[in-house]
Amino acid sequence: MRILELFLGLFYKICGMMTLVFGGIKSIGLDLMMYLGPMKTKSNKQKESDMAYQLNWNPDGKPSEKDMKAYLNYIAPDLVDTQFLITAESDDGGRHMVIMAEWDENEESPWGEASKNIDGKGWRVLRMTVPQGYLQTFYNHDGTRRKTKEHD
Repeated sequence: MRILELFLGLFYKICGMMTLVFGGIKSIGLDLMMYLGPMKTKSNKQKESDMAYQLNWNPDGKPSEKDMKAYLNYIAPDLVDTQFLITAESDDGGRHMVIMAEWDENEESPWGEASKNIDGKGWRVLRMTVPQGYLQTFYNHDGTRRKTKEHD
């Protein structure tokens, strides 16, 4: 059944494109659509529930941003072997925590085995590896970005 749905979806698109070029062929596609009925699609609610950010973390009952930073600062020394910094960031998936750790002097990953199983407590927690000196150059000790140059 899924193969038929994929085929019909492709057929509908081709008929639509051919209508633009040749005209009139769309009626064949419409006749077929009327015969077979509309294709089954997921509702917006179903699509939202399948999105990655719903599957990977739970927004219900998560600690505050301040509490989560404190928690990550507590466990981070067991996760990385180099200097690290915890920041709260945003992207199109919402707020998340970032643990930034610098490469070690041999340019090897600073992340220990335990860092693969971080308990996010409902938050997305991202691991970021940065070059040596990056944190000191671009961030203050409190996690705020350092002003490096005034704009012209």
